[in-house]
Amino acid sequence: MRDEILITERRPEAATRRIVYEPVAAGNYLRYEELWREAKSGWHHVGCEELVARVEVSR
Repeated sequence: MRDEILITERRPEAATRRIVYEPVAAGNYLRYEELWREAKSGWHHVGCEELVARVEVSR
């Protein structure tokens, strides 16, 4: 089982952002983008996309 990958970016001029890559079936990942919202004291989900595993075909 693969673990999720978490990348956190802290910028002084903008909100703290994190990107989470969560493994799903067939070697693909779901990529979630979240921003820290101090007013809500938590992470705010701003987007999600499925990344398809790259398949190389040799002849």
